[in-house]
Amino acid sequence: MAEPVPSPATPAAPGGWRRLPKRFWLYAALLLLAALSPLWNGPRPLELRLAGTPEQMGRDHGRACKWRIRLLCGVYVKHFIGQWDRNVLAGRTAKALAVRPTLDPRHRAEAEALIAAAGIEPGLLYLGNSFLDLGYSAAGCRGVVWQRPAAAGAPGGFLHAHNLDWDSLAGLANWNITIFRRTPADGRCRTVGLALPGMLGALDIINEHGLALSANWAGSGQERPAEPVFLAMRRIAESCRTFAEARAELRKLAPDGPFAITLSAAAEGRAAVFEPQGGRLFERPLAGGVLTADNSLRGNAMADSVLEIAARRAAPAGRTPAALQALLAAPDVLLGCNLYSVIFDWPGDRLYLASGRTPAASRGHREFPLFGRGE
Repeated sequence: MAEPVPSPATPAAPGGWRRLPKRFWLYAALLLLAALSPLWNGPRPLELRLAGTPEQMGRDHGRACKWRIRLLCGVYVKHFIGQWDRNVLAGRTAKALAVRPTLDPRHRAEAEALIAAAGIEPGLLYLGNSFLDLGYSAAGCRGVVWQRPAAAGAPGGFLHAHNLDWDSLAGLANWNITIFRRTPADGRCRTVGLALPGMLGALDIINEHGLALSANWAGSGQERPAEPVFLAMRRIAESCRTFAEARAELRKLAPDGPFAITLSAAAEGRAAVFEPQGGRLFERPLAGGVLTADNSLRGNAMADSVLEIAARRAAPAGRTPAALQALLAAPDVLLGCNLYSVIFDWPGDRLYLASGRTPAASRGHREFPLFGRGE
């Protein structure tokens, strides 16, 4: 039998990409238009519900956000915090791992389960959760608490708000703002917090009893192991039900830490900012139904800041969520690096969050249930 004669090779069609289906180009064009459109507010935030034991919550967190955590650790933590230098990264991860024993044992167990589920290096996770406390970066934010009097058809209590003003995490932040809804199985309080995948603590957090905490960067961290402030805020929100309990825990934090912390208790009508200054932790209470926090540390001196003036000027017009959203987006308040803007309305059981485009507060807030009471 004669052997088959091989057919001549078919020349490759020039520009293989030209053979892609037309619908591909249509989808790509629509996505590009959406991304560039001034009408698009960016991606919606993630919502992650974690419940059960610390190990279960860590495992579910790691599995649900595995690739996001790897990307944040690999791009931002490894390179930006590590300054593109292996020796710098090694030194900083070593110091971050020394933070591990300072954690609440339940948070430590959750961290180890998250590390295993996401398949990441422990040093990267701990560095990502503590680099601000260790003094490896600086940031700034603006917070407002408005006391809202009860009126016909509207609950009173507090509106607790915060603009997170910081860098874009190598462009990853807009796609990774996450609402964490945690229901521990060991008697700790339910909480709703804002953070990024891989974060064990919270940038802003509120518990089911209306106790809310937010942090502003207000100084330089120290290269010594201590419980990271964002984890301390979560621990306080999970374990405290009253303003007095939370205040006592905040007083135990290092007075030379890099954060000013806003604390409000909507059910009690109490709020204060705790500011580190000169090795002391000053407590600045609510005054006239308005409380503000930014990077202009005031201690016991009640000097007005730009934010304070704007908040007091806007308050008499009506302390509603819409009015507070407008304040957070005002030109003299909003910074160009605003990654997200959040409002906790515990009496109204609502969470308002602007995210996805920078500056976020100028794009408008999306509305979410807070704890879903009565729903």
